[in-house]
Amino acid sequence: MVIPVFNGAGTVAEVVRRSREVLGGCAGGHEFILVNDGSSDSSWERIVELAESAGDVRGVDLSRNYGQHNALLAGIRAARCDLVLTIDDDLQNPPEEIPKLLDSLGPGCDVVYGEPIAKQQGLGRRLATRAVVRALKVLGGETAPMVSSFRVFRTSLRDGFVSYTGPDVSIDGLLTWQTERFRSVPVRHDPRQHGESNYSLVKLIRHALTMITAFSTRPLRIATSLGFFVILFGVAVLAYVLVRFFTEGNGVPGFPFLASIISIFSGAQLFAIGVIGEYLARMHVRVMSRPSYLVRAEVGGNGGRAAAAEGLDGHDGICRILDWDSEFWGFPIARVVPERVDVATAEQVERWCEGHGIACAYLLAGADDAETAAAAEGVGFTPVDTRVTLERPGGPLAAESRPVDGMEIRPAEARDEAALASLARQAHTDTRFFFDPHFSSPRAAELYAAWVRRGLAEDPFRVFLAERDGGPAGYILVKTDPLEIDLIAVEEASRGDGIGRALVAEAIGVSPNDTVRVVTQARNVPALRLYESCGFRVVKTEAWYHRWG
Repeated sequence: MVIPVFNGAGTVAEVVRRSREVLGGCAGGHEFILVNDGSSDSSWERIVELAESAGDVRGVDLSRNYGQHNALLAGIRAARCDLVLTIDDDLQNPPEEIPKLLDSLGPGCDVVYGEPIAKQQGLGRRLATRAVVRALKVLGGETAPMVSSFRVFRTSLRDGFVSYTGPDVSIDGLLTWQTERFRSVPVRHDPRQHGESNYSLVKLIRHALTMITAFSTRPLRIATSLGFFVILFGVAVLAYVLVRFFTEGNGVPGFPFLASIISIFSGAQLFAIGVIGEYLARMHVRVMSRPSYLVRAEVGGNGGRAAAAEGLDGHDGICRILDWDSEFWGFPIARVVPERVDVATAEQVERWCEGHGIACAYLLAGADDAETAAAAEGVGFTPVDTRVTLERPGGPLAAESRPVDGMEIRPAEARDEAALASLARQAHTDTRFFFDPHFSSPRAAELYAAWVRRGLAEDPFRVFLAERDGGPAGYILVKTDPLEIDLIAVEEASRGDGIGRALVAEAIGVSPNDTVRVVTQARNVPALRLYESCGFRVVKTEAWYHRWG
């Protein structure tokens, strides 16, 4: 849960308490990220108290007031769970409605908004909000059909805008970059308990302008169309004047007529210049490289670690430490968050890794991104692998393609753990860990055994085991929400007999109407051929880089 806090000292503790009670019954684990957005009251002191008294609370203190969406971006980048839920600190969205959002976030959906049944706001605020929303739709401010600050979405969507910079932020606009699978659910909306709304009409209009000019080019098209129609109108007026001159022998009398025409043309020109100027202003601000936010301090999560406000902290969008990888390998491992880096960003990554004692840093970048490759290699990154992402649209795979010669596919059970681990140790030797000499090959093989064991024991994973003549012949590890194939392996003596295709069909059958995604290596040609024969198509090719300290 990410909660932006602005002068919310009187309510933030209550929001956390009620949310904790609700999440205890509907979530396997949770954390609270409270972002103090330059409050003038004692909000930060209350956040520090909450973080010091409970291990599930982390606090982020911004250096000044940046605005609700900028504060949300800071919290979203700090999130570590699979889902991110945002809620205001004013208790108008009651935490007791959270299960409705979580229950609606099923297959085929990436973002769920809470739609108030009846908004507890003044008439002026409701009318202003409605006018702004309609203006956004007309002028191309791209958002979901219904948006609100009470939302839940998959944290993986964050990867698409993790390198976004600039002071103009709209979380809803950024989410529309990543998905079209939105949903809304009716929720209760309570009266405000403390203070007044910080959204005035001026702020609403300013946010609408941000949405329109930062995430849409439709106003430029409108200005172009207006100029075209004004030209047509001018031509029509000229034709009228000429026809009257030649037919009646005199011109069009009257100063008012001439003044009206000049006013129309001048107004159209000023409108077009104003629209272009608004876009130029946005470009000017971006060129100045003003940050979306600056963190003054953090508390909780990592033992009350203070954050140096340099944009180099592990929760500020540069790098993040990978806890599971670090624990498995026995030394600190981190991943670079942006997929595109320039020379300056690469140098920041280098300083961050050295400052945090990172043994190995991963970077995943576009395979054709020459600028990132040059910048990364300049600070010690080495290319080790090419990752290929494939997708298959919904629809079952033909069942008649499955082999029938003594093979059976069934859900794996705890008793199959040893057989699955043994197969995993032998089947994934074409991955990047085996091609980087810094990693021990036996330990790399054990990594995939641990991966399968974790999938066997945890949600939302499912493992299917293929047996042939009473022995294990292959397995497939599937993540069900959203539907993804994590690992697939076929025992060497059984390859080429159709077992891989049968396992893929079993994975697709988990949710046959949903899009299925899978990631593999470019050097794994048999796997690529298997997936393409099952209807998968390549959607992305990326390069893995490793940097050793």
